[in-house]
Amino acid sequence: MIKVVVTGVGAVSSNAWNANELYINSIEGKTGIKNTNVLKDIGIPSLYAGEITCNCKGIDKYIYMCDLAIKEIFNDSGLSKEYINSLDSRSVFSLGTSILISLPIEKQMRKQLQNTKDNLDKSSIDYNYSKYIYYLNEQIGNCGDVYVINTACASGTMAVGNAFELIKSGNVDVAIAGGVDVFSDTSISGFNSMQNMSSNPTKPFDENREGLNIGEAAAFFVLESEEHALARGAKIYAEVFGYDSKNDAYHITAPDPKGAGAYECMKNVISEYTFEDGDILYINAHGTGTSANDPMEISAIERVVEGESGIEKVWMSSSKSMLGHCLGAAGAIELAICVLCQKYGQMPLSISVDKPLPMNHIELVTTKEQSISFDLCISNSFAFAGNCASIGICKYI
Repeated sequence: MIKVVVTGVGAVSSNAWNANELYINSIEGKTGIKNTNVLKDIGIPSLYAGEITCNCKGIDKYIYMCDLAIKEIFNDSGLSKEYINSLDSRSVFSLGTSILISLPIEKQMRKQLQNTKDNLDKSSIDYNYSKYIYYLNEQIGNCGDVYVINTACASGTMAVGNAFELIKSGNVDVAIAGGVDVFSDTSISGFNSMQNMSSNPTKPFDENREGLNIGEAAAFFVLESEEHALARGAKIYAEVFGYDSKNDAYHITAPDPKGAGAYECMKNVISEYTFEDGDILYINAHGTGTSANDPMEISAIERVVEGESGIEKVWMSSSKSMLGHCLGAAGAIELAICVLCQKYGQMPLSISVDKPLPMNHIELVTTKEQSISFDLCISNSFAFAGNCASIGICKYI
């Protein structure tokens, strides 16, 4: 059986410019959510967001963030663009994103709203978002297949899960996989129209939560078959032991209140792991801080614990409490936190929780005293259109 391992991590978020900062700030509870004018500019009353502030010097912010994360995974893994290129069809690039297609269109719409004929370019090439993909694939050096996955806020998790399955099939040795999203007028306006954006810093799993904050992030991984990683003497962070995706087919924007899809995903991932006495399971929750998501996810997790003989209790936190909801990048940046925290032996915190929602068999990790090492982890992503995905990592032995 082919094992899949993580050998490189690169990340950029509102509270970190690299993977090491992301780990430290996640266990310290340092938030990247702040008061910003970016939402006011498009008429949104919410004041807080997980904004990445940078001087991109004429480069698209989307590309700027990806460049940083991709450079980091090469430095971290010991691989190079030239080496990936030499693998030919034995490598793949798998990207999760939810708003990429809207970015060039929004740029044109802004020009049109300015009503300046000199600024308005109606050429079809300006509406072509694939140029971003071509650019990133070239930076990676990949000659194999390219996958772009848009399943709303489950995109990042599904992109990594897709890479995992391709390696596990034996058809691929190395995959560069991850997710990226930046602020989009279209996406932000959509969330605002549903009245689920919080005017204060988000409080996932708190009884007095008001909703979510939007965030930005980019996170990429090098995934390899164990055989390939060992042959080149790679540093191994963790093993990816399971992945599953489902669609609960309940509603275009709302999750099934009973968490049917969420439960099935977690149950099927856990079924791929053999528990030993004392194994500690940590769950990085989707945890948006909305009225619909949080109770649903608690219910699904409780059902998993009650139905699995190898588990008596799980630890859980929501990284969105520090990053905001990073849309198509959420699953990737949250998995990066899981991989780093599992490797270095502490759980990330859920901050801003004053009065936790009722829950059984679940310890919500809100303080450093609760933050302990763990043996396995499940990272959840639940999205619009019923898309559900969970991915599991464990210690590499």
